[in-house]
Amino acid sequence: MKTNDQKQIKNIVLKYLKGTHSAFELELLHQWIMDDRNKQGLDQLIDELLEDRHLSNAETMENEEGRIWKRIYTKLKPPADTDRPSFNQKVTNKRIPRIFQLGRIAATMALLVCIGITYWLFVKNETKNEALKGTLASWNEKKTNAGEKVTISLPDGSKVKLNSLSGLRYSGNFNLEERKIFLVGEAFFEVEKNDRKPFIVVTGNIETSVLGTSFNVKSFSDSVASIAVTSGHVLIKDRGDNHTIALKKDEMANIHANNPIWHKSDFDYEKVIGWKDGILVFENEGFEGILKRLESWYGVEFEVLGQANPDILINTTYHNDPLSRILHGLSFTYNFNFEINEKQVVIRFKS
Repeated sequence: MKTNDQKQIKNIVLKYLKGTHSAFELELLHQWIMDDRNKQGLDQLIDELLEDRHLSNAETMENEEGRIWKRIYTKLKPPADTDRPSFNQKVTNKRIPRIFQLGRIAATMALLVCIGITYWLFVKNETKNEALKGTLASWNEKKTNAGEKVTISLPDGSKVKLNSLSGLRYSGNFNLEERKIFLVGEAFFEVEKNDRKPFIVVTGNIETSVLGTSFNVKSFSDSVASIAVTSGHVLIKDRGDNHTIALKKDEMANIHANNPIWHKSDFDYEKVIGWKDGILVFENEGFEGILKRLESWYGVEFEVLGQANPDILINTTYHNDPLSRILHGLSFTYNFNFEINEKQVVIRFKS
């Protein structure tokens, strides 16, 4: 298993145990566990977690298997006609012996295995679980680094521009039965119209649905998102169907899934969506905030020697300007010298 995949799955396990995982991450974990190609990776993951002192307190983790089964069973709520084992029934799976031979296994490890088995038994035929429509390997994924923006063409003809430090994932079955994309970060969508297959963007607990339109989605949290529409209409809802809001052209909404009141408003195009056209807007921005934006925009790291005047705030707009030109202008305002060495930038304030 690739190192990055190992880290991703381990992080999802840890987030699951803390209760901070997203529904999509849990579905990925289910799939990964049940994929036979990941058997060796699962063994390595078990070894790593068992060595973690925070997860292996045997005194508090004995005799947890029954309670884990019950907890998962209750959580998943399988349909009445589904064949399912009782809590004490032994389930046949070729991975169980390898794991339970370890003896006093941490409850976290039992949980890791049980959720995979239970999910497979209870919901493998449930069409609403979109992450089960292919194995983890069948998902198409794209991530961007700092300073990187990419345009992606989807199988239905739609286009996505992905901002830096963002990622999206969609099934290999995209456009066959449905059009659904999972996004973390920010992206601008130009969606081909299809009245029979709504285009759905999932950001944590929030879904944005359209038939054919263009809109921007920004979400670095499972429960918070900002959606701005440049053409057509979109419908936004939380995944529990508790709250919804409709937006039309030139409207945006800042959404919090746990807030019962969702508001929409007008928006400044350059400030909200200008990033896709190389437009960088600073509005009442202090020095530290400016550097953070520049690091993400240009993929550089700053070393600052000295202190900026915190009372100086910047209001300006740049259009596809090179970093050197921006720093040159800022240097007069904040009184510093700078030196760019590839991806490293040193700023020295004048005394």
